[in-house]
Order: sequence, then structure tokens, then C-alpha cells
Amino acid sequence: MAALLVALPAAAQADRPVTVTETREAYTLSNGIVTAMVSKRTGDLLSMTYKGTETVEKDSGGHSGGYWSHDTTGGKETIARVSIDPSANGGARGEVSVKGISGGIKMGHGPGTAPDGDVQLDIDIRYALGRGERGIYTYSILHHRPEYDAGFMAEARYAVKLEKFFTNIHVDGARSGKYPLLGEGIDKYVYTALQWEERVFGWTSPEKKLGWFMMNPSAEYLSGGPTKAEFLAHGTEPTVLNYWKSSHYGGANVDFAKGEDWTKVIGPIFFYVNEGATSEAMLADARAQLAREDAKWPYGWVVGGGYRHANERSEVRGRLSLKDPVLRNRFPGTLTVGLAKPTYPAQTYLGPRDIGWDTDGKHYQFWSKQVAPDGSFRIADVVPGSYTLYAYAEGVLGAFAKADVVVPEGGRPVDLGALAWAPIRKGRPLWEVGVADRSAAEFAGADRYFDPGVQLRYAGSFANGTAYRIGNSTPGKDWFFIQAPDPKGQKAEVSPFRGILGNGAATPYRILFPMKAAGKGTATLRVAITATGAPSLDISVNGQAVGALKLGRPEGAITRHQIYGKWYEVELAFDGALLWRGDNELVVTVPAGPLNAGVAYDYLRLELDEARAFAATPAAAAEASAAPAPSAPASAAAPRAPWPFAPPPVAQFRTATGPDGAPQLLARNWRGAAGETDLAPLAGTGGTLADWAVSRDGRRVALGIAGADGFQTVSVLDADAGLLADRLRWVKDSRLQWTPDGRALFYSGYGEPPTDPFLKEFGVHHALYRHRIGAEQDADDPVYFSDRARTTHRAALTEDGHWLVVTSSLPAEAGDSVTIIDATVDKPGPWQPVATNVDRWRFAGARGATFYFVTDAGAPHRRIVAFDLAGNANLPREIVAEAADPLVAAWQSGDRLVLEYRRGAQTIRREVPLAS
Repeated sequence: MAALLVALPAAAQADRPVTVTETREAYTLSNGIVTAMVSKRTGDLLSMTYKGTETVEKDSGGHSGGYWSHDTTGGKETIARVSIDPSANGGARGEVSVKGISGGIKMGHGPGTAPDGDVQLDIDIRYALGRGERGIYTYSILHHRPEYDAGFMAEARYAVKLEKFFTNIHVDGARSGKYPLLGEGIDKYVYTALQWEERVFGWTSPEKKLGWFMMNPSAEYLSGGPTKAEFLAHGTEPTVLNYWKSSHYGGANVDFAKGEDWTKVIGPIFFYVNEGATSEAMLADARAQLAREDAKWPYGWVVGGGYRHANERSEVRGRLSLKDPVLRNRFPGTLTVGLAKPTYPAQTYLGPRDIGWDTDGKHYQFWSKQVAPDGSFRIADVVPGSYTLYAYAEGVLGAFAKADVVVPEGGRPVDLGALAWAPIRKGRPLWEVGVADRSAAEFAGADRYFDPGVQLRYAGSFANGTAYRIGNSTPGKDWFFIQAPDPKGQKAEVSPFRGILGNGAATPYRILFPMKAAGKGTATLRVAITATGAPSLDISVNGQAVGALKLGRPEGAITRHQIYGKWYEVELAFDGALLWRGDNELVVTVPAGPLNAGVAYDYLRLELDEARAFAATPAAAAEASAAPAPSAPASAAAPRAPWPFAPPPVAQFRTATGPDGAPQLLARNWRGAAGETDLAPLAGTGGTLADWAVSRDGRRVALGIAGADGFQTVSVLDADAGLLADRLRWVKDSRLQWTPDGRALFYSGYGEPPTDPFLKEFGVHHALYRHRIGAEQDADDPVYFSDRARTTHRAALTEDGHWLVVTSSLPAEAGDSVTIIDATVDKPGPWQPVATNVDRWRFAGARGATFYFVTDAGAPHRRIVAFDLAGNANLPREIVAEAADPLVAAWQSGDRLVLEYRRGAQTIRREVPLAS
């Protein structure tokens, strides 16, 4: 009887009708359990009490309470109304709406926005409360009218700041407990997680025995699909966040064109408050509540913005028929299938770029996961529209896509039937490392990837380096999840927001494997990446450098404690004859540099096609012949090594990786500034540092800043005058070179890209130019060009400044052409071709009119040859014969050539006098 008497008040509270009252400034919604106050001006959540206890912070010293980053202020008009009147439905539900009308004025003043606002949008913010519910819903309807200007959104989110008695944070299974959970170097990024996986998160108070959780009943309105990591909760001031438009780890895009009519409903999101004896009990209850919210989706009470109800949505089903004999045509693990908009071009803050599902925040996405060896799938609650069907699967490298999937009006199911998926293979598999699943979770240390100092455990756990033996080693024990430069006892500091500060040596990961017979044909190393901080990876096979894997743009995941950055594949083909019968070794080396300049892998696989003869591309040949030694010290890791013809004053300039993962050029005491200055932002152009050159006297720096389309804008900094007026556009496939007096600059590029489709396809002519400082770009001298479209030209200036050595490449041909040009005359020339269709020739230095090149022509381990302009330039003579050890790098230093050879894991350096 006593239990019944205790329960009666709670039952009475749960049965109370919803009421909505208002003052001049705010609405108040209440159901006897939860009471919420909403600003009529901003749409902010000013207060949220649970059974009389306030749960949100009212005076945080900043933006208090709960709020959308894009609120209703700043436009032409704000309209506040009761959108669902509880007096008209017996107190079952109440809802209020605060709508800001842009009228052509920018709305949104949250993080990352301009002072005058973000974009021209009408914004309708709503809050809803039902009878007996222990929480409140919010959603936002965004509308870009056709008459509004074009634009793109900054980061967009909902944030709630809670009362300080909430002391226990709950992000996922590994990060749940008393805040802050971790110690040294902690920052808010240690609490990022996959949004599509972790749809309930928040805080609890063991003292008050209260829990406060944010829930995404559906993930359809979130950006970036199932592999997008974002903030969920953080802060000494307890904060819960819902980033529906990501701005981290590669971010996401929402853009609008002039004349575009676009609407999207973000939410409803549910704010749930509960009680429990322990934090664990409250978290378990919140997860059970999420399951109940899932069952209610889509909510029948939401009206407006094109929100579709259950009878307007469809189930899409089908079966992916795997065509892969190696996997016996069965999916070995989880199958992830989704419907999203096809890849589309967009204008972003990085410039024009193509937007795929993993960076899209503009459109709805619908995904499902299932364990179905036969490939059967179902995707529920899909709204009408035209989509591309995407799929990836655990244990299958690559992805599937089918365009033009139409979901009609009327809520009818869509059966796609059997869809054939034949994953790409480049030959029979020799070995694999890891599991292809778009995650690094299976590798050693990855269970604590969010720990800021976890990377430094590599030195202790792998004291003898990484030697992964196929057939014996396992990913969870023998392959550390981040491959990064190794400090090797040097100072390494864990720093909040900046990752690990310091520099390290090149770090090789050795993969040891047996072969029953010697290889032949073409071998292909295929690598799937989940997080990028390094520019490239050097690859060698049995002591022979075979090239480098050029990696994608850093997305900050290594620096900011994540393994889910931007996923992509890279591959490198090499001669299968390099594989021996018996024991073999393939080495993947991350170059020396900043400790954040590493990489996290999803999967590696080596394949061999004995029937396909190996044919090196010019790019692969160049990388192979110029591959720097893995053991080179960090101080030698200049961006264009191994060609330091005119070494800049290295004591003043060095390269680094910034906190956001972007490359930096740091100058010490630049223009009297204390410490080091990052020069790239001084260029005054948005983008990423792609190339740079310092004049011989160190007084001038040319900076090539690349946009998303790969074109660079080159600016010039002067130690005395600051940023000069010189600005060179449409620079691409270039190598910046100063003349010895610092008064002129050589670069390569195109004219302004044409609009004609034919010229877009076949390209305008690429040329080498000389720019005189202070002159207009239109007056630049064309130094060298050819009449063949798609041919690119890169130049190296000899150490004495007399000659330009131009290497011309045509992608469709296997060889390069080398031309020597006199750079001392008013109009550089004449052109002196010294070699055509040469494969794997790279300039190493010059003395007078004698030019030295590295080549593997007739010498698999490479040798040095010379061309003499005074004699017969087309007949090279051997200067340094091929050795038993592979020659991996060569460059000029004064009157000597410096040669580096590889002997096993050792680098052997030899110097050759040019006068000998």
C-alpha cells in the first residue's frame, strides 16, 4: 500500500495536461514534469526544469541555456506564435514557433560566421512538449528563398550548457564517467565520436541522481553519413552539442545558389531528463528511451518545411550480389547501405569542390547496417526523391554505387532487386593487414585513440620498430594504429588543441612475407586511409625504393584525437620482379617531420598480376628515382628535397604542420617579430600552402597557396616591405625558383581556365614563365612551352643561376623530355634539348655546362650520368656506376654531389667531387 501511495503523485504528474503560457519576452511550456522557457526573440531555451530542479545554466558568462547557432535574430522580422495549441487537443501536446525572416539580411551569428552574419535564410525554431514526456523536443526549419543571395554555411549546431552539478560525462562506452576522464593534454576534442553510432549522449549527476541526455531519434538530418565524427559533449562547464552541419575532420558542406529554393528540417531532437540510483542506470534508461523514440519516428505531430510523415515515406530494399571468388561471393561482415544525393559541385570556404555523401550536410541521408552474407538490405523511412545508392562492407575493399534510384511519392516500397557488386582487384592477393571497414579500430592502441598522449606509447610498445610478419602477426598486437614520425628520445610535448608538439625521425613499418616463387608482372600496393596528417608515404621493396604514395589533404584527425577523418584509397604499382622467392620485405615509411604528421590506416593489401607487364608512369618513376631516404634527419626534410640547389637559410625557415593539419612555413624573427611566424596567412589568400621558395639572401619568400581546384595563387613577402603587390594566378604543376639576385621568379602555369568544354577537356597550354618583381603578371616572359596539350613543365635552376633544367611530362607517354635553357639573358634561351622520351631521369646538379642526372636506364639500382652542352649533349657519359646498394637520392652541395644509398635499413651517404 505504501508503494502505491508513493507512486500516486508521479502518476498524477504524468497525467497533467500540457500548458503554454507567455509573457512579452518568452513562452513557457509545462506538463507537470518538465517546464521549459523559450525566448520569443532568439528561439533560445532559457530554462528547463525537471520536477522543479533547474537543469540548464542561466549565467555561464557567455551564451547561456540552450541555443541554435543559427538563431532568429538579425533579419527583417521575427514572428513568435503557438504552433500547436494544447487547449485545442485536450492538453496532449503544445508547441511554440519563433521564426526569423531574413528579407535579404544574413542570419546566423554563431562560431565561424562573419561579423555581419552567415547566410540569407529564413529560420523557424520550434519547441514541443507532450503529456507525460520527460523531455522537450526542438527542431529548426531552414528556408533559402529563390530571391536570396548565394552563400555557404559555417558550422551549425545546437548547444546546451547545463548546471554544474552534472559531473559525469557520457559520450560512448569508452568515455563514460566522472569528467574529465583523462589527464595530460586534454582538450574538448577527446570527446568527439561517430554521430550516427552514438545517438544518445549527455551528463549525469550522482549527487542529484539526475541525468540529462540529448537524442537524435533519426540521423537523416545529420551531415557526413555513418563515418562522420563530431562533438557530442565536453567542458568543465557541462555542455552537450549536436553538430548537424559538421565543421571538423574534413567538415561538411551546405551551400546555396542565387535563385535556389531549399528547405531542410533539422530534427526534432529530444532533450531527455531522468532519475536513477547510479549514472550507469540513468545511461541505460536513456538508451532504452532512444529505442522508444526510434519506434515513434517520423513524428506525426511535426508540420512544415516539407517534413514527411510515415505514410509518405518508403522502405527501399534489395540485395547486393557480391562477385568476388576470393570471398566466395559472400559478405564476411557488416554491410552498410545508404541513399544520399549524387556527388555534386559546390562553392565552399576552400573554393570549388565536389561534395560526396561523406561531406554533404545539405541533403537528407538514409542508411542502414545489417549482417547479411547474401547482401540483403532494407532502408526504412526514406522520403521521396532521386538518390544514389551507396554501400561499403566489412572485409571488402572499395565501395558500391548505383545512380538514379527514384523513391516515388505515396509511400510505396521500392524493391531494387539483385544488384551486382564486383570489387576491384589488381591481381591475386599476397597478403593483407587489418580489416577493410573504414576504421582503424582493430589496430594496437586504437581502443584509446582519443587519449592525447596515446601516440607516444609507440616508442615503448614497439621499441624495436614495427616488423609485421604475415601469417604470424596480428593487427591488434603488432601494428600501432598511428604511424607517425618517431621522436626517438627528443622532446615531445602533449599540448591541448595542438596534438603532440615536436619533431621526429622517419618511421618505417616493415611487412615481412614469404613467396613460394619469384614474382613477375605488376604488383600493386593498395592502402585505405582513415586519417591523414602526413603528405606522403615512401615505399620500398626488398631494399629498392619503388615510389611514394601521395596522401590527401590533412583533416586534423591525427592532431585532434580521432581515427575517423576523411576515408580514401591510394595505390602504388611496381615491378613484380622485385619480389623474390623466399622471404620478402615491403617497407612503408612516414617521412621525418612534425609528430602530428602521421597517418591512420583502415587496411593494406598487396596484389600481384603476373599476366600484366609492369609499365611505370612518369609520376611513379619520378617518385621512385627521387625518393628520400627514410632515415634522413628531420632537419633535412625540406619540401623539395633532394634538390636543394639554392638552400634557404634553414636556421630562419622551417616547415611544420599546423593545429588544423595544414602545412605551414615558419620564419624565425621575421620582420622583427619574436619567435616564429607562420608566413602562409600573410599571403592574404585563402587555401593551403602548396609550394614556397626563399631567395638566396633570405629577404624574399614566394608562397604558392592552392585552392580546392589545385590552382595556386603566388604571393611575395619581403623582409623589409611586407606583402608585395605581386600576385600570380593560375599557377599549377609548378616549382617556384628565385633568380640568384632575388629580383625575378620562375613558375609554371596556365592562362585563365577556359569556359569552352573542349578546352576544359583537353587543356590549355602549360608554360614556364619568368616574373620580374614589381611587374604585372601580363608582362611575364614565357620561358618555355610546347604545342602539345596536357604537357607540363617543371624547372630547376642550377646552383650558379646560369641554367634552367626543364623537365616536360605528357601523362599519356612513359617518358619525359629534358631541355636546358640559358637563364642569364634578357629573354631566356635558346632552348637546348638534351634528351627526349627519357624514363626515370632526374636532375641532380650542374658544374659549368655539365649537367648530372640520376637514371635507372641500364642500371636497376641507378647510376649518375652527365650531359655536356659543350660536347655532344645527346650522348650521356657515366659518372658514377651502378652499385650493389640502390641509389635512392642525389643532390648538389657546393662543388660536390651527395649520394645516398640504401643498405637494408641503413642509409649510406657518399660525396663525389664534381671536379673529379
